[in-house]
Amino acid sequence: MEAGHELTFTQPEGRNIFVFVIEGDLALNGEAHLERRDAARITETPVLGLATNKGSRLMLIDLPKEG
Repeated sequence: MEAGHELTFTQPEGRNIFVFVIEGDLALNGEAHLERRDAARITETPVLGLATNKGSRLMLIDLPKEG
């Protein structure tokens, strides 16, 4: 993502999201802030907002819900 950009990802019901920051920074829904090599597992969040100040390379993986 380029510096200053925002992205919205809609999580399908019954799914989880795994986010890994390869480079840069990333804010998740304006609450959690991740830096290079940080990761987060997102559950029960229907809409995920991603934003970056410095720019970032990230990996977003859609996962099945456990259980």
